[in-house]
Amino acid sequence: SEVLGSINPFSNRFEPGWLAEVARQCERNLDQLHVVLLDEMNLAPVEQYLAEYLSAIEEARSGSEATMLPLYSAGADPENGDEWPSALPFPRNLITIGTVNIDETTRVLSERVLDRANVLQLSVAISDAHHGSGGRAVHPWLVPFQEWDRVCVREPSPDHHDFLIEVGQILLTSGIGVGQRAHVELERFIANSDGLLEPTMSLDLGILQRFIPKIRGFKRDLEPGLIDLREVLTSVGCDKSARVVAGWLDERVPDDEYIDGTDARVGLL
Repeated sequence: SEVLGSINPFSNRFEPGWLAEVARQCERNLDQLHVVLLDEMNLAPVEQYLAEYLSAIEEARSGSEATMLPLYSAGADPENGDEWPSALPFPRNLITIGTVNIDETTRVLSERVLDRANVLQLSVAISDAHHGSGGRAVHPWLVPFQEWDRVCVREPSPDHHDFLIEVGQILLTSGIGVGQRAHVELERFIANSDGLLEPTMSLDLGILQRFIPKIRGFKRDLEPGLIDLREVLTSVGCDKSARVVAGWLDERVPDDEYIDGTDARVGLL
């Protein structure tokens, strides 16, 4: 109810949540790119409070031109229904970013979330930069949504299709499924990296963000597949991803160290 909103049973009025307000703002300002930052988004299960949004994302990325974001049951008739209909157009000019902490107080990201997101691990190393001057001036980079949308590539890249299939099959031997959704989104990342990243680096970073976070379980069950995975990643120059897998295989790593997923101490960078 805090995300999308709900109908107040006493006043019979729809009370919009923050995502409904943002979606309405996106609808009124189609020329602007909107960004929502969810701080510590895994203090609660993401796939529960963002369920409708995750489903709408999947429908929109599948090519649907009329994706809607449901707010309440279509049969309901709130007093302000003319202002707030039962569904709003899915905001294509909205980017959602969330920060995630990995400790005993947070929830592990589910497969449903990992299939729809790129995972970037940030360094926690403390430098001496904060002892310097007040920092540099920040100049906003204003990009109209139409320009952003124009340069975004929707068609997945076919360049590494067979290799990604092979990686998926290796992971499957360890009981880790890589569905078509994650495969296609990784290929879209590669397509959008064309001209910005060297091809091998693009593949390496794509695997690091899409496939590696899905690896979780007991080391004794994962080890044979991880050995094969490290070899194929190394053979094509995916050094960053291979180093993470090598970290799992280190003999000093206990059997249950990564039961809930790649540990922050291994490092995805």
